[in-house]
Amino acid sequence: MIVVVNQGDETVGAFRLDARTGGLLPATAATQPTDANPYAIAADPNGRWFWVTHGDASDVVIFRRDLVSNVIERAAAAPVATGEYAVGASIDPSGRFLYVMTMVADAVAAFAIGDGGTLTPVEGSPFAAGGRPSGGAVDPRGRHFYATIANNGSATISAYRIDARSGALSELPGSPYAAGKGPFGIAVF
Repeated sequence: MIVVVNQGDETVGAFRLDARTGGLLPATAATQPTDANPYAIAADPNGRWFWVTHGDASDVVIFRRDLVSNVIERAAAAPVATGEYAVGASIDPSGRFLYVMTMVADAVAAFAIGDGGTLTPVEGSPFAAGGRPSGGAVDPRGRHFYATIANNGSATISAYRIDARSGALSELPGSPYAAGKGPFGIAVF
């Protein structure tokens, strides 16, 4: 399944993959409304829950996917406040923690993921990011988190250690690291 955030009509769209051709087919109930100015999406490793960030609303909305029918729907839980202007989202490989980049708040909001995709702020969250974080990624082993920072000409990557029990972030010695002009997205592999 592929899920996409549509800023133009403030929806989340879903597609099934044609296993034979690789093409996309509309999923059942393929479009669901979301809040104003959706930016990013992060899905749990099992594909049952996903979270959409919203810049204008400064929140995250929880969505659920039925694993049998592939129908997606907005969860009954209320949107979760993130800090001002939520633009990026990343989930750790275990599916236990969600990290949201809040561009205007200059921070990374961290959440523990509970039953039903619910989000509970991690103790100490939000974590300072040095200014205007946009993209974020967790390494494949779930030990480190990296955020792109583009603040008034400063172009860096902030690096953090993830506390395996709590999901809390602590900045690594030597961080931030210089990056190219205007870094926004990031991937770790």
